[in-house]
Amino acid sequence: MEDLPIFEPTAANVSAFVGQTAYLPCRVRNLGDKVVSWMRSKDLHILTSGDFSFSSDARFGAQHTPGSDAWTLRLDNARKTDSGKYECQVNTEPKIMYAVQLSVRDPDKPEGYDEPHSQQTRIRLPGYESTAPVADIMGPREQRVPSGSTITLRCVILSPYQTRPIRGVQWLRDNKLLTFQAARGGINVETEKGAARTVSVLTLAAVTQDDVGNYSCRPTEGRSATVTLVVEEGERTEAMQRDAGYVSSGSDVRHWPGLLLPFSWFLILARNSQTFLL
Repeated sequence: MEDLPIFEPTAANVSAFVGQTAYLPCRVRNLGDKVVSWMRSKDLHILTSGDFSFSSDARFGAQHTPGSDAWTLRLDNARKTDSGKYECQVNTEPKIMYAVQLSVRDPDKPEGYDEPHSQQTRIRLPGYESTAPVADIMGPREQRVPSGSTITLRCVILSPYQTRPIRGVQWLRDNKLLTFQAARGGINVETEKGAARTVSVLTLAAVTQDDVGNYSCRPTEGRSATVTLVVEEGERTEAMQRDAGYVSSGSDVRHWPGLLLPFSWFLILARNSQTFLL
């Protein structure tokens, strides 16, 4: 008896900043001849079906590598209005679906933060209330990205009761300080300090499995924040390699005959010229 398609556990909640690319994961095992589609719940609009896009909004697209169980919905240039529930569906009988909740928010405000309206305002983050500086890394606690892509981690440190900027911010991976002199390369940190708020942005280019780990943003005083980076193989990297191989082989097929034909005529003419000279 043929095994029925089933969903593998993936993140059910995805967060992104306005303007970022959001990846909504969906993994289906035993798909067989069935088709995976993505639907936006609020208007029941089919966004993708298989590898094809069915939306007039070009920001949405399917991301899948043949042979892989992953069917990721990619959303470029995310907007706040994109927030909501999305359904990964398989056309079995009855149909099965896996829901993913997308939250798109302003990068200037950590989740759960209230704008200060008076001197009595406190920083309100889930499970924590204090007048000391508090760091928060935007996005989900576990951030998944395709291998080969660039990831940006934005840390906002709120300190409304400080009269001067904090002294500094450190970025760590698995509790080890990240440095620009690291053999890896492709590491960049930009920090903008303010009395009430400091923003530090860590950028990692061309991520690989070597970059997997826990990344922490640690102010010189106050509370640090940590997220986990997971690099997923077999989607973007293999797709890029496959596309590059296709173009290269196609180029060979198209261009070689064009080169051989004039060269063949040259050999024939040269041979005839030698015959006439003899």
